[in-house]
Amino acid sequence: MQSKIKKSSDKFQNFGLYGANWMIYSLTALYYPFIGVYLTKESTGFDEFLLGILFAVGPLVSVVAPLFWGRMSDKARHKNSVIIIIVLLSVIFYSMIAVSMNFIWLLVMLMAVMFCISPFGGLVDNITLEYTTKKDRNYGVFRVMGTFGFGVTAVLCMNYAEQYKYFVFVLYAICAVVCSVFIYIMPKIKGYDSHFNRDDKSQNENINTEEKVSELSFLSLLKDKNVVIMLILVGVGQFSFGFYFNFFPNYFINDLNQPGWLWGVSVLLNAWGEIPFFFYFKKIMDKLGIKTVAVIASVVCVFRYVCFAYFTNVWLLLITCFVTGLMPTILVYCLSKYLNDTIPKEKRAVGQSMVYGLGNGISKVLAGLLGGALMGLFGMKVSLLFCSALTLVTLIPLMKIKIDSKKASY
Repeated sequence: MQSKIKKSSDKFQNFGLYGANWMIYSLTALYYPFIGVYLTKESTGFDEFLLGILFAVGPLVSVVAPLFWGRMSDKARHKNSVIIIIVLLSVIFYSMIAVSMNFIWLLVMLMAVMFCISPFGGLVDNITLEYTTKKDRNYGVFRVMGTFGFGVTAVLCMNYAEQYKYFVFVLYAICAVVCSVFIYIMPKIKGYDSHFNRDDKSQNENINTEEKVSELSFLSLLKDKNVVIMLILVGVGQFSFGFYFNFFPNYFINDLNQPGWLWGVSVLLNAWGEIPFFFYFKKIMDKLGIKTVAVIASVVCVFRYVCFAYFTNVWLLLITCFVTGLMPTILVYCLSKYLNDTIPKEKRAVGQSMVYGLGNGISKVLAGLLGGALMGLFGMKVSLLFCSALTLVTLIPLMKIKIDSKKASY
């Protein structure tokens, strides 16, 4: 009888984990692809430089926000509660974007939104990785729901974005409420650095381990050259991806004369190209290893932006999106997997948040500022070729290192 109850409970929690991954990435789909269409020269009256500043300030906040919320997550009784708080907070600030097109107002609201949204991926991935590792289950089958959610929501969002922009803000609020319910029912993962979860026995038996863990900060992680090199590679990948989402929508819709819903389809294809990888995530990582997977992803990224620079046929662009869209994500998960294998459980949320704070945050700041400058000076084609060349340069040190999670140097 008890075993039946336990199985039923496990299925219910698994359902929650599937739903949480779907909805958390649906929320990001209502921000990243949409904001580049909502804030254009035509709708705001701003030039590329001012738009670049708007696109940069949010990611500037996202450098520190994931680290802050990751620390709060490690200190919480359950990490789930922290995610619920920031999901509901994000609704307030996201809705405020629609109030005014004043530059200062948008500047503040975009920063506030990113303070909440930027930790989403890191915190949910941390819970999913911990749960699947503990239960010896395939991480990819849960994470792929995020890919489905992102793609479907992006198409739905962009289908209405041109004519009914305010519909997107209502949809975000609905998705956030549903997301909070799923997060509540998914497996509850303890914040292992919380005083609620430290019993007397573990404190007496593991004093030396705790002292070592207490000294671990995100700065100490940078002592490992593998982390540094992969973090740079992730940063370059996210810079290029950030530039793509910031400036390519306007080019796609206005210069190539394509409808907004077709941009939504391209976002869908970018996301759904990840599906085979996530279904076979464990097998691929076990067979090829982190380094080989990261090298392949980087090489494909080089060709991705060359194709975007020269292709003007919409079908070739859509095929490129589907075939190469997963590569920046793979780079993120190579680093996430390495950190999950090497960081003590008490600090995993901080470690994973570092990926999203330093790897994603700083690079997206540069994608806004430097991307705006590149667009103003050289236009879309040269800017995309710059993204390709940057990836090629950072690939060189990755080829020279040997990645072994058993020999992490922190």
